[in-house]
Amino acid sequence: MEQTQGKKGLVPGWLKVVLAVVLTLAVTVGGFCLLMGREGLSIIQGWMLVRTQFVDPQVDLGQVADQALNGMVEGLGDRWSYYLDAQRYDQVMNDRSNHYVGVGITVTYEREEGLLVVEVAQDGPAHQAGVRPGDVVVAVDGVSIAGEARYDGADRIAGEEGTQVTLTLLGEDGTQRDAVCTRATLVTQPAQGKLLEDGVGYVLLSNFYAGAADSFREQVDALVEQGATGLIIDLRNDPGGYVSELTAILDYLLPEGVVFRHNPRWERGEEYRSDAQCIQLPMVTLVNENTYSAAELLAAELR
Repeated sequence: MEQTQGKKGLVPGWLKVVLAVVLTLAVTVGGFCLLMGREGLSIIQGWMLVRTQFVDPQVDLGQVADQALNGMVEGLGDRWSYYLDAQRYDQVMNDRSNHYVGVGITVTYEREEGLLVVEVAQDGPAHQAGVRPGDVVVAVDGVSIAGEARYDGADRIAGEEGTQVTLTLLGEDGTQRDAVCTRATLVTQPAQGKLLEDGVGYVLLSNFYAGAADSFREQVDALVEQGATGLIIDLRNDPGGYVSELTAILDYLLPEGVVFRHNPRWERGEEYRSDAQCIQLPMVTLVNENTYSAAELLAAELR
């Protein structure tokens, strides 16, 4: 009789499994809610309302998601944070390969009238069409890009290889003219060097995108072989780029030791070190208000 009562008091195995699953789900959902916060849960609720309650079942949900994500990033109020949809992301990655389809100009957004041209690729489409540094692109194919529209100007200039684009230019003398450019595949060398008359080596580093470190190393090695007694690294108008290219350049230039520390918010920090080999030359850097990102960090490390 006592043994029978003992068996009845046991919890069935299947019930233990159910309780374990329920407890796991409760902890997971609770943790998710804490992580998302009230604001994050509101975003999810809004998405579910659009999915289930909006009257038009044919609405482009991909566009809805892109607009929502873009608004969320813009809400950060950080000029360096921006959202890229899949097509724009592929285009940006292509541009950062230092091998891209375009007209061969580097621009900044400092002029309200449009895009200020700060560099023109030698023998590129824009160079052949007569575009010069100092020109301001005020319209693309007849559409004004003044004011806020200038931030979309680069997208308007981009296009398929072999197609034409008309740039309306405001020259430094105040006159306007049109330049018709045929888009082409351009391979850019991020670094360009020359030996100055006083024996000092000069290297212009345009970006820190793919291949920048190798290109920089080749130029500096060539200057050293020519007998350079010092080194000027021109980082003006350099938009920066990849940390991997930055650390490779720092390793090449600096003696043994820590050259860079990366401390992400949610990940374990990483420390980059240089080996004993380095360039034994005095160095200076040139920067301006358009020196950003990895270019700023390189200048800071060489101070």
